[in-house]
Amino acid sequence: MTLIEVLAGLVVLGTVLASVTIARGRFMRQTARAQQKLDAVRAVDAMLSSWLAGPPGAIPVPAQGALEGSDKLIWQTSWRPNIAAENLGARVVRLDVIDRMNAFDNVLTLEFLIHDFRQTSPATQPAQVQ
Repeated sequence: MTLIEVLAGLVVLGTVLASVTIARGRFMRQTARAQQKLDAVRAVDAMLSSWLAGPPGAIPVPAQGALEGSDKLIWQTSWRPNIAAENLGARVVRLDVIDRMNAFDNVLTLEFLIHDFRQTSPATQPAQVQ
C-alpha cells in the first residue's frame, strides 16, 4: 500500500466519521424536541381537564402563564374570530405553548370551542307558549 492510498483511506474514514457525528447530533436534537412536545401535550391535557371541569368562567382568556411541569414552556390563550362558532353560541379559544428560550418557537397549538355565556343563542332560548 502506498502513502497516497493510506491518505485517501484516512480522508474517506474522516468523512464517514464526521457524517455519522453530524447525523447523531441531529438525531439527538430531534429526539429532545419530540420529547418536549410529548411533555407539553401531557401538561396541556391536564390543564385543559382542570379548566373544563371547573366553573364556566374558569378558562382564562386572554391570559398566559408557566406550563406546569416545565420551566422552559409558557402557555397563552387568545380569542379567535369564527362566525360559525358564534352562530352556535360558542367562541373559539386558541391555546399556544411557546418555548421561553426561543420566543418564536411554537411547540404546540390547540384550538377548542367553549360556550359563550355572554349571549344566548336562539336555539337555547325557551319556546314561548301562546
